[in-house]
Amino acid sequence: MVAHLYRRGVSRLRVVPVKRRRVNRMPDSDSIPPAIELWPLLNFVMLAEHGSLSAAASALGLTQPSVSENVAKLERRLQVQLATRGPRGAVLTEAGRMLATRGKDLISQANSLAEAVREFGADPSGRVTVGLPPSLNVFLSVPLAETIHAEFPNLRLHIAEASSGHILDWLESEKYDLGCIFEQANPSTFEAVPLMSEEIFFAAATDDLPAGAEASSPRVVTPQLLSQVPLVLPSHPHGFRRIVERYARANNISLNVVLEIDSLPQIVEMASRASAYALIPHSALTGPGPSGDLTLMRLEPPLHRTGYLVRKRAKLASNSTVAVQNVILRIIKELMERHKLTAGIVPQVGAVRRE
Repeated sequence: MVAHLYRRGVSRLRVVPVKRRRVNRMPDSDSIPPAIELWPLLNFVMLAEHGSLSAAASALGLTQPSVSENVAKLERRLQVQLATRGPRGAVLTEAGRMLATRGKDLISQANSLAEAVREFGADPSGRVTVGLPPSLNVFLSVPLAETIHAEFPNLRLHIAEASSGHILDWLESEKYDLGCIFEQANPSTFEAVPLMSEEIFFAAATDDLPAGAEASSPRVVTPQLLSQVPLVLPSHPHGFRRIVERYARANNISLNVVLEIDSLPQIVEMASRASAYALIPHSALTGPGPSGDLTLMRLEPPLHRTGYLVRKRAKLASNSTVAVQNVILRIIKELMERHKLTAGIVPQVGAVRRE
């Protein structure tokens, strides 16, 4: 800025530059460099893992002085001592132990971010792991595998069957990318997209209907019957068992469970052979098995459950993961229409986008 200053006794105008006053501003949070840089952090994590500068340097392909300087740089930045040199190598301080544990997660997240960025916009490829509960695995796994193979030939899909509880454990430990479950997951840890709401039926062999059910039309059973007839159900802590137990408590009855089998096809087989009665969703009869030998009867009051497509929030969804998510959503709708399942699409279902 230039200011024009007039001085008395001077016949001509004199231009005097005025210095701009310096204003101290707080820096924007986005402009502040990170307190921890990844390269020095990686040097320290390797030191913590290997226990000595020489071993860490060998693993990183560096010299010992380079690793020592990078760790010292990190200590200066954090203004705390992270390790001391002992007779048997490096000894971590309390702060160092905490940083070593959480530093591994930070480096892992940075690697995942780099991988996701590289994949963004590219054709889906690589490996995607999906966990399915038994009732969904029966009718979803084969169409899902066939569709992925046809539409994304460079994508390798791995599907495993497990209970909802085990699937959540796999997702939290990041062993799996996606999972379908029939229970509500912790929203702070998992992102859940509603898939379908399905009705649960009382299943009996066609030639072994419970007393009174032969004449009723439509065939309906009351909760009290569940305490009188022998039932075959999955064991605890199976998610389906918890849903049925809640229904029993809500109707003040005790279930007469005589057999526990954690395999849906075997439960259907037991019911079709009149060895016991069962509670199953309509989708359980879409797979191979003796479905023609079973009669499904509605419970009154009815019993429903909602399925969710779930992934861990902290784990970045790759392009391939998003592709599999959207295929699952599409196939669920197609299969429900094809098999005329007694279930409903939850209104929130739609294409999943990368966050």
